[in-house]
Amino acid sequence: MLKLCLDLTFKLTADSQTAVFFLVAGGRKTMSSCLTLAAQLYGRPQDRIYHVLVSPEFENNRNFFYPPPVPIEIELRDQKGDRYIKKTSYAQISLICVPFVSIRDRLADRWLNEPQDPATLMLSLIRDEHPTLTIDLSEQKLIYKRIELDLPPSLLALYTFFAQQKKNCPLKKASCRDCQKCFLTIQEIFKAQDKLDKLYRRIKSKSYSPPPLTHSPLPSNISNLDAETHHHDDWHHLDWHHRSAAATPPSSINSLDAETFNQYKAKIRKKIIQQFGGSILRLLEISSVGHKPDTRYGLLLDKRWIRILPDE
Repeated sequence: MLKLCLDLTFKLTADSQTAVFFLVAGGRKTMSSCLTLAAQLYGRPQDRIYHVLVSPEFENNRNFFYPPPVPIEIELRDQKGDRYIKKTSYAQISLICVPFVSIRDRLADRWLNEPQDPATLMLSLIRDEHPTLTIDLSEQKLIYKRIELDLPPSLLALYTFFAQQKKNCPLKKASCRDCQKCFLTIQEIFKAQDKLDKLYRRIKSKSYSPPPLTHSPLPSNISNLDAETHHHDDWHHLDWHHRSAAATPPSSINSLDAETFNQYKAKIRKKIIQQFGGSILRLLEISSVGHKPDTRYGLLLDKRWIRILPDE
């Protein structure tokens, strides 16, 4: 619904010689919200949002749609539910112009060439001179242009691994944006399994509360990828009477293979699009270059604008 409203509003507001009236009365609440947001993103000074108010006693009557040219009597109910008769001429219909603030004039021209998603449009308004990507391991989140994205420990560990790879690149360059010298092949990533394990344990140790020592098997329909976020995680089908309370829970990040790596990478990509918008994806995602079997992976963001907390 939101995409439809944005696409239609973008199309209808392209002609500067017209005015668009957005009517948010009726329909489902979601429809009104989507239409209002579309007006706020693409509306112009000549455009208007309207709402229609109807006298309460008539508004909820299934026999009343609008005041007929010749008034008629219809049956209504009072607050106690008692029936009474009233002419439709008593119905008051008010057309209300709803004030709204449009951000259209603050959008760069490139965002007005085709419809964009709300996250991309809102993110484009935040104009930091040098936006920094902050990876907060304690809070388990990415922060970019004051927008936050929570990541589960396994995804955060993998992403932090590539961020460290970028930051630790020994090349001395004024800007390393789009540089691929620090990118790794899948085999090089596998060889760094110990580093991934340490990152995962570091992240998990700051957030995990050990479960009760009970035996409850993992449901068969829950994959390893989802286990750490499910209330019946991998911990419950192991005999934890023989382990310490501070032990790190198992995860498929501890035995990374090509399939798991691609699944993790795809999950991170999807979350970045959902939270930050498609326009920023190229800088923040785990990118791939080259062709199989020589594909290499890494971050394109300049290492100067990557910060990992707590500071290393």
